Amino acid sequence: MIYSDLSILLITIPLGLLVGIATGSVGQTANALILPLLYIMWEEHILVSIGASLLIDVINTAILFVIYGKNKNIKYGVAILLGSIGAASSLLGSYISFNYLISLGGALKILIIIILMISAAIFIRRAFKKRPNIDEIQAKLDAMSLKDFISSNKIKSIFIILVAVIYGFLAGLLGVGGGFVMALLLILLFKMKTIKATGTGILYMLIMVSVAEIPYIATYPLEISYWGLLFGISAICGTILSSLIAHRISEKKLNLFAGSVLIIFIIIIIIQQIFL
Repeated sequence: MIYSDLSILLITIPLGLLVGIATGSVGQTANALILPLLYIMWEEHILVSIGASLLIDVINTAILFVIYGKNKNIKYGVAILLGSIGAASSLLGSYISFNYLISLGGALKILIIIILMISAAIFIRRAFKKRPNIDEIQAKLDAMSLKDFISSNKIKSIFIILVAVIYGFLAGLLGVGGGFVMALLLILLFKMKTIKATGTGILYMLIMVSVAEIPYIATYPLEISYWGLLFGISAICGTILSSLIAHRISEKKLNLFAGSVLIIFIIIIIIQQIFL
């Protein structure tokens, strides 16, 4: 399908901003929007599209790592452990992607939309739900060593490690970052503050997608087009903007903001699948 330059321009900048905002506020991967955009609209090779999606995630999460780290909103031990596990798993996913890639078709897209809808509802509910002193809970979590954090609830820890393995595999196979899902689990299972969980999920995602990207960029060196550069700049602007907002608003407003961003993300994905 052929699109005019103006049509691509009108899609590229808003999508770039949205991807950046979603990553900066909740650690959402670029994959859900970028892979269909590159593969369907720009007619790129599927492996090139996955590699480009991962590269955008690497750049965005690297910027966010600096911002969230500077504001002390990362649980480093947890992020490094889960990120390392995910990175190892991503290499298996990359191997299968290069040798036995099977298109999952509409099932994967539907699953992504369902997860985002549930997550948006969770964030918005957290914004209006009366909760115990989240700062006290977070202070206890911050004081825990990695060993204490894991031993405090072994079943939850095993579950979140399994999720890290699964999303590492998906990162290598299809370029799915998973920082958002990890942040959501840290919030739900360990009662971590939204901003701290997001920062931890971002570092986890940075470690994982950086390793997952290596086979792709080594095999298919990217030739950055004008549109790709424009998209990248837009995404970076959105990333910085949303992360600055996240560090300047209350926990309640952050949950409402995150839920609203996810709703917009869902709408764009649905429109994209219907019309593109």
